[in-house]
Amino acid sequence: MKNLLIVALLFYNFTLDAKLFVFDQIKAVVLGKGIDIITFSDEFDKKNLEGNIVPFSRLVRNCIMVQQAADEKMPIEDDIADDFILNMQRKNKISQEEIQSLFGDLGRTFAEGKDLLCRSEILRRFEGQRFYSRLGVTEGMILEEYKQNPEHQEAWCKVRVAYVTFDSSMTKKSQKEALEKKLADKKSFDDFDWSQDFELLIQDLAQDKEFIGAMKSDSFEIIEGENAFELYYLVEKHDREVRSLEDSKAAIIDRLTRRNNEVLMQEYEKLVRKYYTVLLPV
Repeated sequence: MKNLLIVALLFYNFTLDAKLFVFDQIKAVVLGKGIDIITFSDEFDKKNLEGNIVPFSRLVRNCIMVQQAADEKMPIEDDIADDFILNMQRKNKISQEEIQSLFGDLGRTFAEGKDLLCRSEILRRFEGQRFYSRLGVTEGMILEEYKQNPEHQEAWCKVRVAYVTFDSSMTKKSQKEALEKKLADKKSFDDFDWSQDFELLIQDLAQDKEFIGAMKSDSFEIIEGENAFELYYLVEKHDREVRSLEDSKAAIIDRLTRRNNEVLMQEYEKLVRKYYTVLLPV
């Protein structure tokens, strides 16, 4: 079996030479109830639906589980990916081009994105059917996990923004001083065309917006932009804090379930691995 996927590009010139470029390379072939090919781009470039690179061992396992699901005749609709995309478009009011862009951010074409959706749903159903129901999370388990690994709410703030174009009849310094005076007067504060309040994690602030993290609640900052003054009003700010047990419960249950599921998946993979061959090109 050839271990290179090659794209031939023909450049028409006086000699009509054909030049070959390596497009991708096969990392492994998983043979069992079906055939799956894992390429180098699958391991190093393409991301899953959570936006993460998947380790090679997990890629192999995923192939095995998808093939096992087919062998055990788990019902899966042929148009499952199309239905998922349509629901996503209706719910978020986005176009197919935007969906394609989202797939592109994962390093995938539209067709590869649809295949990822389908395979991810097969894995979700297969794992749920085989493993999730086998773990009963008790209140004691939740409390112990909360003590050992408490959930945190990262520092965040609520901000609103307004823009004031430069006044050619004034110097920028004079206009800025006038804006500061007006902002300090609560009566005229609402005269500005403020945006709606929006929440931001302090750690996610862009480098040119890090000054927001240093602001105090109920304070403002005026930044000179390219064509206008940018007015930032910090409505409120919250430091990093431990979430309450009640607020953490759903995430803890999910974490405990996933942890247990991972153990069961490893055990199950060992049982069925003898029915599969993983070919690694020499």
